[in-house]
Amino acid sequence: MQPELIEKDLVVIGGGLAGICAAVAAGRLGLAVALVTDRPVLGGNSSSEIRVSPCGAASAFPDGHHLYARETGIIEEIKLTQRWRNPEGNAALWDMVLLDLVTKEQGVQLFLNTAAGDVEMAGSEIRAVAARQLGSGREFRFEAPVFADCSGDGFIGAKAGAEFRMGREAKSEFHEEFAPKAADAVTMGSSILFYTKTAGKPVAFIRPDFAYDPKELHFLAWRKPRPEHSGSDYWWIEYGGVLDTIADHEAIRDELWRIVYGIWDYIKNSGRFAADNYTLEWVGAIPGKRESRRLMGDHILKEADLLTPAVFPDAVAYGGWPVDLHPQAGVYDENTDCVMRKPAGIYDLPLRCLYSKNIDNLMFAGRDISVSHVALGSTRVMNTCALLGQAVGTAAWLCAKYDEKPRAIKNQHLSELQQRLILDDSFIIGRPNQDSRDLARQARISAGSQFQFSQLTATHTRPLQEGFRFMFPDGRAEYCELCLDSPEEAALSVKVCVTERPENSQPQRQVNELTLSVPKGKERWVRIPLALELPAENPKCWLEFCPAKPMRIHLSQEQIVGAACFDPACGYLLESALLRSPALDVYAPQQVASGYHRPYGRPNLWLAAPSGEPEYLELAWQEPQEIKEVVLRFNTDLNFELLAHRPGGKRTNPELVKRYSVEAQVDGRWQTLLAEDDNFLRTRRHSFPPVETGKMRILLWETYGSLLKQLYEVRIY
Repeated sequence: MQPELIEKDLVVIGGGLAGICAAVAAGRLGLAVALVTDRPVLGGNSSSEIRVSPCGAASAFPDGHHLYARETGIIEEIKLTQRWRNPEGNAALWDMVLLDLVTKEQGVQLFLNTAAGDVEMAGSEIRAVAARQLGSGREFRFEAPVFADCSGDGFIGAKAGAEFRMGREAKSEFHEEFAPKAADAVTMGSSILFYTKTAGKPVAFIRPDFAYDPKELHFLAWRKPRPEHSGSDYWWIEYGGVLDTIADHEAIRDELWRIVYGIWDYIKNSGRFAADNYTLEWVGAIPGKRESRRLMGDHILKEADLLTPAVFPDAVAYGGWPVDLHPQAGVYDENTDCVMRKPAGIYDLPLRCLYSKNIDNLMFAGRDISVSHVALGSTRVMNTCALLGQAVGTAAWLCAKYDEKPRAIKNQHLSELQQRLILDDSFIIGRPNQDSRDLARQARISAGSQFQFSQLTATHTRPLQEGFRFMFPDGRAEYCELCLDSPEEAALSVKVCVTERPENSQPQRQVNELTLSVPKGKERWVRIPLALELPAENPKCWLEFCPAKPMRIHLSQEQIVGAACFDPACGYLLESALLRSPALDVYAPQQVASGYHRPYGRPNLWLAAPSGEPEYLELAWQEPQEIKEVVLRFNTDLNFELLAHRPGGKRTNPELVKRYSVEAQVDGRWQTLLAEDDNFLRTRRHSFPPVETGKMRILLWETYGSLLKQLYEVRIY
């Protein structure tokens, strides 16, 4: 039977988050895209088949290494849509969110249950990929000038003869601290998860014959399962690192099944748990892989590139998860601790890691990119993979635009690639908006009000007995004052620290230590002298209070970007310290055109006074401009991870603007161009018939609970 010919601008193999974001990015830019996956649902390891919640830089640490670090762009759109439609974390509805995203893109043709097979080459280029669709039996021949391997296993790359690695490099090759002395074939293992639920009545469980007797599961001496645990709580049920995670995939799955049902027998029938009413709701049938092939590009990302970190001129994304390497024997390893090293901050991911060094028209995104085994310990998490997918899809658009191969995009069109990614809400460390077409950069910007810390109202207090620290957005200010309660006159020790790089948020270098006198009484304002010599692009500082048992600090329930609070007893707080300072410009309306659409050194957002009333931002030009598009970016709280498969979350964050409108002054009268009543997204891009105007204003009518109206970025075209 003659296969059906499918000709596209880009063929993406793999339907995980990397493949989805690559296909959607390219499709939105006008390319004809085929998205080919051998699974019946989209999402890869995050799908209802495997159910790993995607995570990334913002979920790495409870101690706040990476504040404001959640990945944006297409993955943020996906997660915000999931939170809005499916706050219960239903895995089937997550599949629906992903399917809806892909199928509404007219340029993307989706091929589910379609397994890619043979690869036809023309010299050092892929000419075509053959595939067969399970169920229908249809056979396809996919042709395109560019292919993207987002399969996780680097399947198409390997078939094409792309250089790849699998296993661990020797310590001597890249001088990596966590590499073994000699190279070997060891990888991280795979996991199968399971869900439990209460049935409201006793439910029996009879262990199947194929499962392990719990007496054989010696790791139960150090692993502590619980009946109420579900899903990613059982990440440690891992096996296969000393096997071949591709060739031995079926054997690994069978072993994991034996382990899972043996663990459940232990929970149900050992008598150690109050588990009578618990039952299994779901057990995965497909192991979630952490590692297999890594396709080699013009650069191999190494441990030092992450931990130092390196600055790459061709950066197109970032990472921030720790170097997180699992024990090679998985659940059977008595060394239960993962090797984990925290990067100093988020780090660059270069384009040279995303295209093949020897197959001219092959790109890749996901866990099969050009990294060492040690570096993969960080880059493999799904939010990072999604950013890489968006970068690959956008680079493929430029390949089509200029009739070039991926390497030429790096050499000749890098700035255009980076600026397009930034426009589409990706963040690239240290790269601001430089779009000359953006009229907001030329406008005179003003607003109805501007936030100052003195406008906050206290709502509660918190003890200082464990210590306390908070970020102050501008350490160049002469001072700041905090409101404290103290039952007696006492001394309070405060350390003043700064961060070394604008993208980092962890206190890194102490510059002063003060002993403050706190008078007896309630609501006592205590002044902390600052006047630090800090660069304008990175003026933030941290104030760390040593434990002071009898004292309490006054706080506001409003969460202020750039003024994060941390309590060692419970982690980062959804609130801000009550404080006073000289007037600051870090929340001025002009910040919406700062060039950055998230905190980077400075908060980089306009924050209105906490009135609870509608607020407006106005943009004016000396000469009338023809306007036909506006891009708005709102505050969706990039401090915290949005976990797709965790129930009980809120549909939005209080700071997000719910209702807004955009107006233009035409012939001396304000004309409404657009209005939105139920916004739940960070980035909104609105087009309308061209209008000539010298003034525009954005009216923020209502949030989801906060008194503060706020906006990160405005672009006008």
